[in-house]
Amino acid sequence: ASEIDKTPNYLMSCKHHEMAKLDAIDRIISRYYLRILTQDQPGVLGHIGDILGECGVSVHTLIQQKELPGDAELVFISHPVLEAKLKQAVESIEHLETTNSVCSVIRVENFE
Repeated sequence: ASEIDKTPNYLMSCKHHEMAKLDAIDRIISRYYLRILTQDQPGVLGHIGDILGECGVSVHTLIQQKELPGDAELVFISHPVLEAKLKQAVESIEHLETTNSVCSVIRVENFE
C-alpha cells in the first residue's frame, strides 16, 4: 500500500477562521417578479395596487393579459423593496376574493 499524500490542497481549503454573519431573508432588498391570476372584474387591479402601495411596494412594470374567459393574468416587476414588505403584500393579495392564485414570486437581479 502506498502512503497518502499529506500535502495540503489550497484549492480545496478555506482560510476563514471566523463565522460569517448571515442576514435574515426578510431583510433582503431586491426587485421582484410577481405573477397573479385573478378574476377579470372592474376594480381588481385597483385593489391589488392599493395593497402594494400600503405595503410599500412600488411597481416598475405591469403587464395585464387575458388568461381564460373571466380571468386575467397580472405580471408585476417591482422597484427594489424589502422582502418582508413584498411577503406582506403577497399574503394580503392571496386573501382577496378575486385572486385565483399568486403563481410566481421571483427575485430579479440586474434588471436593467
